[in-house]
Amino acid sequence: QTKNEAEFLKVADGGDMWTKFYWSTRIANKEELKIGLLVIALDVAGDEDVYRAPESKDEARTAPWFMAKITDVSDMYKGYVTVSGGYKVAVGAIRVAVDKK
Repeated sequence: QTKNEAEFLKVADGGDMWTKFYWSTRIANKEELKIGLLVIALDVAGDEDVYRAPESKDEARTAPWFMAKITDVSDMYKGYVTVSGGYKVAVGAIRVAVDKK
């Protein structure tokens, strides 16, 4: 009946939206951070232009997010990895899609 779509509330204006494209996510484990992994990160940079985790539930729900692939893990000991576009993302701020079963 819903054509395999789900209904979502748009935070910006309170409207609704139907789409078949959405992801459930979880915080990534450091051990799974490898080159080529598709990740999701908050589009908010903190210190030294490293993209960080949301500081509140409100920020997580209202700030934009982006998807990218990990391109470099050589700075993981510094607390971040580099993703496509050359962006640095804090290790604890990286989310990955949960497999739907």
